Amino acid sequence: MSSVRELRPLRLPDDRWEPVIRGESGAEVFRSTDGRQFAKRVGAAEVAGLEAERDRLLWLCEAGAKVPRVVDWVAAPNQGGVLVTSAVGGIPADTLDAQSLLSAWPSISRAVRRFHELDPSACPFEIRVDWRYELAEDVVARGAVNAAFLPVGQQSTPPELLLAQLGERRAQGSGQQRMHRKVPRCRCRGFGMNSLL
Repeated sequence: MSSVRELRPLRLPDDRWEPVIRGESGAEVFRSTDGRQFAKRVGAAEVAGLEAERDRLLWLCEAGAKVPRVVDWVAAPNQGGVLVTSAVGGIPADTLDAQSLLSAWPSISRAVRRFHELDPSACPFEIRVDWRYELAEDVVARGAVNAAFLPVGQQSTPPELLLAQLGERRAQGSGQQRMHRKVPRCRCRGFGMNSLL
């Protein structure tokens, strides 16, 4: 597989990468034709965010979480950045029929449990509520909300209304705490996974 180092100035060879048409970040995402890697390309204004994503993946991988492995990274001044990661083994849950998905829940719940067993005090990252809210504002403003990423009960609600509701809840909360400190050991109540964890 070609390295990002060969791709300056931040170009991907068309014959080895195909675009992925999903996601809300605004980044260009590509999958290698052999399915083993993904490349995420951003403009100069988004490099810091992509670099932070790279750093979180490196830390999570080192901590033993099953996450994509960072394969390569390059950032070029005034051009942007490209992060290449490995694909995570398995079958994407959104491609399974209902019966197969039900059969997969035990392994999904084990993976979520292992993730939430990581020691949050060792986490060097802060994800502030204000930052997450600004990200949500950007996604709504660009019309990039993917309803499939929302809980079923919210999928038909206009994104602007969901953002307004989120803004009201944000105003009532503390706002500047680390997310993992605010929600200790996520029990995933909002996702109907309580009985699985």
